[in-house]
Amino acid sequence: MNPFYERAAFREYKLASQDLSRSLEIETCASNSYQRHAELTADVLNTASRKIDCKAGCSYCCHFKVEVRAYELFLIMRYLKKALPQQAMSRFLKSAATNAERIRQLSREQHFGTNLECPFLQENHCRIYPVRPYACRNFHATNHYNCIVAYENPSDLSIPDTFIPELHAAGQGHKFGFEKALATKGYDMRIYDMSTALIDLAGDGDARKRYLKGKRTFPHAIIIETKEIF
Repeated sequence: MNPFYERAAFREYKLASQDLSRSLEIETCASNSYQRHAELTADVLNTASRKIDCKAGCSYCCHFKVEVRAYELFLIMRYLKKALPQQAMSRFLKSAATNAERIRQLSREQHFGTNLECPFLQENHCRIYPVRPYACRNFHATNHYNCIVAYENPSDLSIPDTFIPELHAAGQGHKFGFEKALATKGYDMRIYDMSTALIDLAGDGDARKRYLKGKRTFPHAIIIETKEIF
């Protein structure tokens, strides 16, 4: 196993388990994990041989397929209610509904090969950047040209990513450690399409109850197949 992955996973599992044992809200636990992830990213980048080419205003990756687990969407919703006006929520839901209508007409393979603008992207900037999901936090590039090529050729899934190996491994290990701690508590660990799940959450007051019981949190959202084992 990659040592960056292993160290990050072990450390985050321990710290996340401690957070969960204090009966903190799932949003607070996720926020704490994100903060530790940011610190980990900074530490790894300090000694990495290559640098990230990502910068504000570059949003090619914001048109790629985004998946979330329920805890990530709970934190996003809390952030939206506290930080943004109600009209912003209406815009996000309208964009998500447009995506959802299109997604439901696509096969799984077509979905992966189709550009869909993230409902939270406005004027090439992420409106939920402080609480963006792990799929976004762990996506980075050392050559944005590959991102442009992937954006312009969405059905060509052979275009290579240009990750920094040690940063990618550490980030994925951290994510695994946090989610392993959640899985140990018996929470719903299904992976959902973000747009369809957002619509479900916005109109459902019982989502949290189902999540804590390990049931399907978003009953009408598209579930993404996964081989992850906890």
